[in-house]
Amino acid sequence: MRALVLKAFKREGTKKDSGKTYELFFIAIALPFSDVDFGSYKETGFGVNYAELPMEPSLLPKFSFMNGKPAYMDLTTTEKILFGDLKTVVVDAKVTSSETKAA
Repeated sequence: MRALVLKAFKREGTKKDSGKTYELFFIAIALPFSDVDFGSYKETGFGVNYAELPMEPSLLPKFSFMNGKPAYMDLTTTEKILFGDLKTVVVDAKVTSSETKAA
């Protein structure tokens, strides 16, 4: 899927209950803003939202060229079970063109 990638990053920390360390890797992609109405909660507006997708840790260096600017990329995904849930995980990423957007 072609997507405007806003950032690629690693979250790391220590679990409070077990004291074990963890690392999680994500890509944030832009999505068109759409109004929501859940009855007691509404959100209206314009612009973009973003979604964070888990990614394979080995992909992080592929995003070093971004240097503060989003980039259009072709993302390859697969379904994997993470923490007991079926998730869409990015397993490859390629620049689709030299086109980038100003930050």
